[in-house]
Amino acid sequence: MQGNDPTADEPWLRFTNPPRVDGRAHVERLPEDVGMPYTPLTKRALSLSFAVHKEQLDKSGMPYVYHPFHLADQMRAEEAACVALLHDTVEDGDIQLDDLRRLGFPSSVVDAVAALTHDTAVPYLDYVLGLRNNPLAREVKLADLRHNSNLSRLAKVRPNDRRRRIKYLMAQALLDDQADWFDQGVNPPVWRKRIPLDDERLYFLSLFYTTEGEVLRCSLDVESASDEHYQFEASELPALQHALDPQAPSFLAALCGVVLTQEPSAVLRILRTCGMSYQAFCY
Repeated sequence: MQGNDPTADEPWLRFTNPPRVDGRAHVERLPEDVGMPYTPLTKRALSLSFAVHKEQLDKSGMPYVYHPFHLADQMRAEEAACVALLHDTVEDGDIQLDDLRRLGFPSSVVDAVAALTHDTAVPYLDYVLGLRNNPLAREVKLADLRHNSNLSRLAKVRPNDRRRRIKYLMAQALLDDQADWFDQGVNPPVWRKRIPLDDERLYFLSLFYTTEGEVLRCSLDVESASDEHYQFEASELPALQHALDPQAPSFLAALCGVVLTQEPSAVLRILRTCGMSYQAFCY
């Protein structure tokens, strides 16, 4: 992500590894009876995951170790299964990356676990966006987000749980290109990525980006009876970032902060009043 220098030549927001132009990015669906491959390496990861997490509980009081196993059982490849089993061992355990190397895990697995280990100094959505650079980490994080977004895992759903789920839905949209729509009828052709800003799917931020991943323009969409859309150029993102939170280190951090602490309608109110140019229209 860029800093707050509006004179920088690089775009304010870019999606690395954008989808192919010949169709939506393809993710192979697994048959119902196919799960984690049991190999000497995955068994080593399975044992280590259990040793690290065996005393830990998740937010519903269930053994936490079920979570990495659930992710690993969705992985067909050996390395992806290992990453799924180990993805929280460094962040939430006493394991270090050098320990994984010493135990014989390949560099691809260790690098993916390193990418998945969130440095809290990095805003959450910026950390997630960076995972696009590592295919193994990206695949596992998508499975992680899907599982963590499942509120049925909780005995009681509280407001904080719903706010956290919105953050996970935003993160999933940043990583998953399956629902992105490709428009060849404009010059240059663009993809459209929609980021949900609420649990009811009424508010979205749409990002229109090129086949190189550069975001060109944006729109704030209100999918209600009024069907309101507010389109603006990506070059306006610094102004909107400053209006949302002048102290935020990035646009995504500012957006997430307002969505989770106020209401998505606050983003619309700020957009209307912060003095930046936009085009209001309805489909």
